[in-house]
Amino acid sequence: MSRHHEELYVRHIQDAIAKAIQWANRITRAEFMADEFTQSAIIRQLEIAGEAAERLSEEFRQSHPELEAWRLRALGNVLIPAMQMST
Repeated sequence: MSRHHEELYVRHIQDAIAKAIQWANRITRAEFMADEFTQSAIIRQLEIAGEAAERLSEEFRQSHPELEAWRLRALGNVLIPAMQMST
């Protein structure tokens, strides 16, 4: 995989997480729990981050352990079934 692709995936991860944090910081926990639209938007951004982390090469992940890409990938395994159960 080219370095350009790896950088693009990292940018996707950074952008998606930044959006999720920005949106989450605008509301209280109670407001979040009552707002299905915001829940879906934030969770989708975390899924995007997880999908991008999944596409990073093993070599890139090992050379950048600070990304903890495995945590992002695992997050998708928790979020997707949880969202399916709530609908």
